[in-house]
Amino acid sequence: MPGEEYTPYIPALMEGFIRPSVDRAITHDRWGYFLSGYSPLDGGEDEYLVGIDMRADEVQRKFEQIRLAGILSLALIRRITTH
Repeated sequence: MPGEEYTPYIPALMEGFIRPSVDRAITHDRWGYFLSGYSPLDGGEDEYLVGIDMRADEVQRKFEQIRLAGILSLALIRRITTH
């Protein structure tokens, strides 16, 4: 939240003080799942950045559903091809 210290260490966030960067994986914190992009503010002398978060709660659930569907599909194909 604005004015609150953010304690998780996220390499892309730290890089965002120097140059534009993005998360390489979904980040999870107490507010949910996010994919974020960061960019330094011009004239901020590496002290300020702009961050944009995209909620990834639904993306995370979809990844889990796709992973489960893949495992089930492989199990069914294996069973069918061995009989």
